[in-house]
Amino acid sequence: LERIEGSPLDRIVQKYVFDPLGMKNSFYNPPRDRICAATEKSAVTGEIICGRVHDENADFLNGVSGNAGIFCDLGDCIKFAEMIANGAKGFLSDEIFKLATTNYTPQFEENRGLGFKIVGSRYVHTGFTGTSLYVERESGVFAVLLTNRVHPTRSNGKLFPIRNEFHRTVFGE
Repeated sequence: LERIEGSPLDRIVQKYVFDPLGMKNSFYNPPRDRICAATEKSAVTGEIICGRVHDENADFLNGVSGNAGIFCDLGDCIKFAEMIANGAKGFLSDEIFKLATTNYTPQFEENRGLGFKIVGSRYVHTGFTGTSLYVERESGVFAVLLTNRVHPTRSNGKLFPIRNEFHRTVFGE
């Protein structure tokens, strides 16, 4: 994308995703005046990481990476979820949206599209820190969960059953 567009990834995402959707509180490297949740304690420095991506690969790339590093508030997550729930109408062509939400791994346990896990009629994206976005295509119902399972350490797995129960409750299962 950077080669095609001639710009760094953070500017591309700003231009083609954040700005068109009105996502004013979404950043790769948030400004220092933004309040961000602390993530984990750095294994290198011992400090609690706050306002900086803690994923080692994304951090190596100065916080701008396709795999991690977007800081976003609930309002902006809702804007993104509404776009997906609407089939990306006015944002992506029907053909591109269909390509993004096609199951490319039907032979494996986890069905994957482009950026989404496909679970029945839902598009699901989960983050390493425990965040999640579930969008049900038929009903347009969506659920966003912003959590912080890695504070102060990534060895905490207690959130996963809670996250699963939250989504089961929202979707009536």
